[in-house]
Amino acid sequence: MRAARVPVQGNFDPKLLVDSSADEVRAAAREMLDALGSQKLIANLCEGLSGKEDPALVSVLVDAIHDYEV
Repeated sequence: MRAARVPVQGNFDPKLLVDSSADEVRAAAREMLDALGSQKLIANLCEGLSGKEDPALVSVLVDAIHDYEV
C-alpha cells in the first residue's frame, strides 16, 4: 500500500515519442497516470531522450501530463 504523502515515479516508454500518433501518446500518458493515482508523482522517461524523438510528440506528452485530471 502506498502512503498518500510519498511521491510515486512513473516511467513512460520514450519509444512512443518516436513514431506513435499524438492520440497514442495521450492514451499511454493517461494509462500511466491512472495507474499512479492522484498522489504526488514524478512522470519521467524510462531511458531519457535519445534525440530521435519527435519534438511535437514530446510536447503532446508534457501537455497530457499537465492537463491530467483524476
